[in-house]
Amino acid sequence: MKDNKPVIYWLLTGCILIFIMVLIGGITRLTHSGLSMSDYDLISGTIPPLNEAEWEEAFELYKQYPEYQKLNYNFTIQDFKSIYFWEWLHRVFGRVIGLVFIFPFMYFLVRKRLSRETIKKTIVLLFLGGFQGFLGWYM
Repeated sequence: MKDNKPVIYWLLTGCILIFIMVLIGGITRLTHSGLSMSDYDLISGTIPPLNEAEWEEAFELYKQYPEYQKLNYNFTIQDFKSIYFWEWLHRVFGRVIGLVFIFPFMYFLVRKRLSRETIKKTIVLLFLGGFQGFLGWYM
């Protein structure tokens, strides 16, 4: 462990990203945007609707869920676009955080740049982050 600066920068970057994620999650919660994306595709879900037909399709899908039927039945498509943005950003940012943690972790692991203690702690963090992602997908 001669030069730990890259590992320190990686972990600090992760901390900053998690802080930003908490802010995005808070906005998502305060705007009641959390269930606006009724379809959760791990790969293709990174691209939001790009034209009016896709927006209409996403909105029609949203209308089938209790959140729309009981709370947001008066929503226009513009209202839907507003809440969709925050949920979409929250999910995409979660994927970014996952990538920022897992790829450098594998790199540093192969290069033997991590102590046993750091490896153990990072595995716990990866598990917790992955579990959080699973819960978001499941919900």
